[in-house]
Amino acid sequence: MKKPFFLIAIAAGIILGGYILAVNLIIDKSDVSDVSNVKLQTELVCMVNDAFMGIKQFPVPVGDKMYFGCCEQCVDKIKNNRQFRYAKDPLTGEEVDKALAFIVVKSEKDRSVHYFKSKDNCDKFLSTSK
Repeated sequence: MKKPFFLIAIAAGIILGGYILAVNLIIDKSDVSDVSNVKLQTELVCMVNDAFMGIKQFPVPVGDKMYFGCCEQCVDKIKNNRQFRYAKDPLTGEEVDKALAFIVVKSEKDRSVHYFKSKDNCDKFLSTSK
């Protein structure tokens, strides 16, 4: 009976290791230790959970734009609810289309993300929040 638990433990280790590897691959180590200004690839973000997932998500075409969700429920939410396709820019409060946003993780220890209208907005927000 120890074999299934052992296999589950190995699988969990692989998943966690993959997440850590993915985070390390997107971060330019020559940059600062703060990763909150590193733009994420949109296909690695679940736009319902607003979280960096570290692996490619399910593509969700809506009109001429592409959004991403981590599961069938998220795909359905993105297709049918406008609220999941838009966020507020933390600097200006403006509505931002997630498909067009400059997306960054909130911190090294958190998988949740910020959506900015531009890199300039991201840089200004980070400079005022330090």
